[in-house]
Amino acid sequence: MVTLLKHTLQRRAESLVLRLVNRVVRASSDEQRVAFIQRLLENLSRAEKAVFIDVITDQMSRQELSTSEQERLFLIACRALEGTPISEEAVTACQAALGGSVHYSQEGEDILLERLVGEKKNGFFVDIGAHHARRFSNTYALYRKGWRGVNIDATPGSMVSFNAFRPDDTNLELAISDKKDPLSFNMFKEGALNTFDRELAQSYVASGWEARGTVDIIPETLADVLDRHVGTGQEIDVMSIDVEGEELHVLRSNDWNKYKPGIVIVEALDTPLSNLNENPVIAFLHEKGFVPTARLFNSIILTRLEDTCAA
Repeated sequence: MVTLLKHTLQRRAESLVLRLVNRVVRASSDEQRVAFIQRLLENLSRAEKAVFIDVITDQMSRQELSTSEQERLFLIACRALEGTPISEEAVTACQAALGGSVHYSQEGEDILLERLVGEKKNGFFVDIGAHHARRFSNTYALYRKGWRGVNIDATPGSMVSFNAFRPDDTNLELAISDKKDPLSFNMFKEGALNTFDRELAQSYVASGWEARGTVDIIPETLADVLDRHVGTGQEIDVMSIDVEGEELHVLRSNDWNKYKPGIVIVEALDTPLSNLNENPVIAFLHEKGFVPTARLFNSIILTRLEDTCAA
């Protein structure tokens, strides 16, 4: 029944879009074309919008539309789809049109991850300090490839986007630390800056970032959380940790004998490349058998030493 409903919705959306494109071609002015598009989009359901770009991209290639007409149509379609899941085919079409690639992470971490994991389609990740399902995400590109995993963030309400866009993941709103007592969580208008590190929070305020208050949260250890949510024998391919200065406390709370990922992504703030091994987080991971593989502006990507030697 669900499959039949999806097929029916897609056929209806395709029919509506075909009518739209034909009217756009016959329209005598840009204003008329825009009016036709906007009128149609007002009548599309959320499910229908999810197939809109797929159909419109295909039809644009079949019609005699000028470059400006195609651009206008594409921009309006993108605005209509904001907040809607977009298919892999649509992303591929966008990449072809732009002559580039689509990535979601803040510093291009997911581009490097793609090189490291290759064509693997069924990997598993753990994303701590995940922030948002798509924005600044190191793991959303992997999710789109078929990977699944566990997303963790302490920010109240942070899992709303994950439940909407990544329903097949395990999405947890909680704090991770080796500390036992309640921690004061500093929150900002820019949620990516939220942190348990008081000094770091003060530096953000001094730099002009707008604070939104604090909330006390009782943390859990990473080992306990993974014991509950990662199946026995499940290999963790990628672990991303972005907790604004609290990385070492997260790392210390893991059971490295049970949960040792193939790749770890961490931040090393204010650490020159020449002093990388002196950073406490990098030194800790080195003791656990990891070596730096790539350096971005703040992020470091490390791989297991045995995997590096085997390669």
